Amino acid sequence: MRSGFPKFRATDDSSTLMLPSEILDTLSEPIVRYQADTGKLRYCNQAWANIHTGLPATFIGRLLDEFLRAQDLAALKLLTGKLAPGKAVAIKGGLEFINRPRDDFYAWSAQSITAGDNADIILVGRDISDQISMRDEFSAQIASFRELADRSADVVFRLQMLPEPHFDYMSPSVETLTGYPAEELRDLSRFLDILHREDREHLQAVLAGGQTIGECYDLRFIRRDGISITGEIKVTLLSNGLLGVGRDVTETRKLQGKLAALALRDPLTGLANRRLLDEVFAIALQRADRSGQALAVALLDMDGFKEINDTYGHEAGDALLVETAKRLSTTVREADVVARIGGDEFVILHEAGADTVGTGLRDRLVQALSLPVDIGGGVMVRCPASIGVVDTHCFGLDAAKLLAAADAAMYEVKRKRD
Repeated sequence: MRSGFPKFRATDDSSTLMLPSEILDTLSEPIVRYQADTGKLRYCNQAWANIHTGLPATFIGRLLDEFLRAQDLAALKLLTGKLAPGKAVAIKGGLEFINRPRDDFYAWSAQSITAGDNADIILVGRDISDQISMRDEFSAQIASFRELADRSADVVFRLQMLPEPHFDYMSPSVETLTGYPAEELRDLSRFLDILHREDREHLQAVLAGGQTIGECYDLRFIRRDGISITGEIKVTLLSNGLLGVGRDVTETRKLQGKLAALALRDPLTGLANRRLLDEVFAIALQRADRSGQALAVALLDMDGFKEINDTYGHEAGDALLVETAKRLSTTVREADVVARIGGDEFVILHEAGADTVGTGLRDRLVQALSLPVDIGGGVMVRCPASIGVVDTHCFGLDAAKLLAAADAAMYEVKRKRD
């Protein structure tokens, strides 16, 4: 007998049940007792009578086939025909009663009992109308969700964690994104295969419970055609998994990368700007503090730049700045930083090591900038620079103080040259 149904036993009186009829009539579950061989009703409570809009006494002696559809009556006889006394069985699919309200649903259990020479069947119903309504509403919502998801340009998926992590839905649009059909990528191992290694390892750690997952993150895929793409994934956690939406943001991320680079680079020369210089300066000072090696800071100002710019125009001045930036970049080491911080002012961060700050770096810069520059139109000009160089061993690990000291050293060089 299913949990929640009243239990019965046979007695010597074939017309009585274990519970008095006064109690049975108060139960909300519909109950009916009928003869197994004839189908004649021997008892029904008020709840049963209410289903058929009558009084209990008016149904006693009538046949069960007056109330059941023929196919349900045949199925019930087949199901209960071999029931041993005292045994019960749930009736899957329920029973469809003639003329009962369409929104009235019951789950039924049938139990066989014997009283003397008679074999009777007791049917007990449990109202499941609310559950059916909720199920139908949920099914409609699922159908609506699938229809919307199937038509969405974004990739919609649902990942269930039990009994093992698996996709139980993935929208067809995933094929547009990756080149692989949804049926193939619903296999979680196949989905993981097309991720970049770092993203795959992170997601595997999440699935294993070793890491948490954010509400929004990027995953990098390798398309079927071998092209790398980036998908932005937004997820909502569920009780047994998550619901996610993904979209292609490859071009967006490239544009964002370019904009980020522009925010940190001088647009004319491509060198670091003041913002980027401040960031790498702080990192370089921390490294110098840990290693004990000197960090050299060179600040240079181009002598005569204003006169060249005024004489030959801004295009010539820009050409001179671009060429100066190239020479500075090729003169220093790859690990060094060259930044343009003003019109014709440049800063270089140089991890000196065994290099002699006062001669090595300054001498190389002077030599690089002493050669003539073609500023266009066959015009060659010379534009040397005044260079001030200081290091952390002499002036400490404060960026502002180092720049101020380099600036003072540069003006001292310029004063002597004038």
